[in-house]
Amino acid sequence: MFRLSSCAIEALEILEPAFERLLECSGRPGFHFVILNPAFERWSVQGDVESAILLDAFIGEHDKRHDYRKIALSKAGQAWRVGAPNAFVQWFAPALLEEKDTPYSGSFVYNGLVVAASGLQPWFDELVSMLIACAIQQVCQHHRQGWISQHPSDDFFS
Repeated sequence: MFRLSSCAIEALEILEPAFERLLECSGRPGFHFVILNPAFERWSVQGDVESAILLDAFIGEHDKRHDYRKIALSKAGQAWRVGAPNAFVQWFAPALLEEKDTPYSGSFVYNGLVVAASGLQPWFDELVSMLIACAIQQVCQHHRQGWISQHPSDDFFS
């Protein structure tokens, strides 16, 4: 069986050229992203988003003006609490915002997978989050199909 963390790393390798182009296009030196493990439910770790991190990384060069990791975690926390991108929370459910939430958007939720990015313009942070979430799901799909073709008579994943 495939592992989610391995699929995430493979998806990030696939997306690397897109990230390089986004850095050029945005004029920003780098960005931080956080991927939450969908196996963790927010109530199982008392809402501590850091306990649910699957992958946490920076791409490009660090810009010391902002704590992009902390901002990405805040975006992820907003999305995780509601199960929707944090832009949705900010625009359509502002009553759900909490103290210390960031006012910036830049997360995405796809079939339970929460990804948030920070360091680019908000629309590019959202794009990075979407790309990562979708790529992970599709790499997992690829490995699932491979497993099925190798185990045609098995009724359950092993």
